[in-house]
Amino acid sequence: MGDSSDRIRPAVGADGAALAAFASELALGARPSPSAAADALSALLVRADAAVLVAERAGTPVGYLVVQRQPAMFAGGAVAVITELYVASERRGEGLGRALVEAAEAAARRWAVACMWVATSRAQGFYESLGFAATATFLKKPLG
Repeated sequence: MGDSSDRIRPAVGADGAALAAFASELALGARPSPSAAADALSALLVRADAAVLVAERAGTPVGYLVVQRQPAMFAGGAVAVITELYVASERRGEGLGRALVEAAEAAARRWAVACMWVATSRAQGFYESLGFAATATFLKKPLG
């Protein structure tokens, strides 16, 4: 990471406003309302099969990652899925995204999963630099 004041830590409820703003930037379609993002964070924080990690610089959140464990018949066991990763544009290229993924990998190892995967349309090169390999195309269909 780029600065001695950088750190990765588990999210807490007080991170809600900052993470909601980041989630809004990450959204590919309709932006989530702050209350919907806060509700999702609250739901994730109580799950033993999910981790929300925050990258911070000098005590201020500058990014986050959500990883979830889920059963997968195709993998012969559970997999870890990175569902969200965001680093503020002015902090990109400083190693924070890499540090967040490495922390997610540590959580996944504790869950004893078969593998980790991520769906991305904008960061394939980043993930490939971390050892991920393209294996599928993911499609999305809004239901509401």
